[in-house]
Amino acid sequence: MSFKTAALFAAAILTLVLAPFAAHAAAPTVINNTKTSEHKGLFGLPLFLKPEDGFDFEKIADGCVDKVKKVEFKAAQIRLGYDKVIEGFSSEKLKKSGMDAKDSVEFIINGSRATLFRMFQKTKGAALGKWVMIIDRGENSWMVNGSYDSKDSPCAESVLKMIKSLCWDTWTGKTMDSAPLGNINVAGTTMKQAGIADGAFVYTKDGKLPTKSPDGALFVVSRSRGVRALTHEQRLAFAREKMHDVDKNALITIGSEATVNFDGLPGVELTGYTDDAEKKLIYITVLFDSKDAHVMAGLAQKNTVENSQLFHDLSKTYKLGR
Repeated sequence: MSFKTAALFAAAILTLVLAPFAAHAAAPTVINNTKTSEHKGLFGLPLFLKPEDGFDFEKIADGCVDKVKKVEFKAAQIRLGYDKVIEGFSSEKLKKSGMDAKDSVEFIINGSRATLFRMFQKTKGAALGKWVMIIDRGENSWMVNGSYDSKDSPCAESVLKMIKSLCWDTWTGKTMDSAPLGNINVAGTTMKQAGIADGAFVYTKDGKLPTKSPDGALFVVSRSRGVRALTHEQRLAFAREKMHDVDKNALITIGSEATVNFDGLPGVELTGYTDDAEKKLIYITVLFDSKDAHVMAGLAQKNTVENSQLFHDLSKTYKLGR
């Protein structure tokens, strides 16, 4: 199994459970930072940054500054949801504020959605370069701004490394409005959480996305809003549609269909295989409440029998958030 094949396979399942009616998009990069003794609390928020060697920061209002290297960081909490804040960072709106946005990248940092912008701002003196990170904090957002002399390329790289080093204390508030209503328990299994992508929890055996595990096993827990499937046939039809959305160009043979009830939620469980030389396993369990569908989807390219049992055991641990 090539890395390219594994990456495409992972992208297929993410497309299936996260945006079944949207165009394909690559899964964002996942960054997981652990707080170390080198991380410093330099902001008014519970954020910690790891300064690069050679930088000496002193605290200022809402952040810190190295006056010698002309590098400044500021952080603020915005009382708007992440998506609303991102809308305000369109090229047109930034230009009206005297900012020139060059590019942006989305990723998952410490389990939260984030977007990093690279931009430049004209001032009376030298032009300022800026790395601006917007972090999803549920009903609010965090904005971290790292500025530097735009002509100083080494400083630009250092500021980028520092802003990507951010971590924070465990936050027990609401994570994301799009997050699943519940989750699974991977304790005692071979699966590890690889990250959160568009509100779905993603698990792989190596904790990486795309996974590099030999069997390509991937398990995703998500939610589809506004799905009302009252009869058994309606539920089966919804699950079959999800299964066949994995690869619209492949024939899928459904091997088994069963009625399940996990954590008091009725649902269906389907196991299928692609009708090609690889015989990839596609596993789907969908649980239904009065207004939403809770989707658990697994894929594997090898060890299909063992992984089918693993996916079933994981689905049984699903607990609805209450």
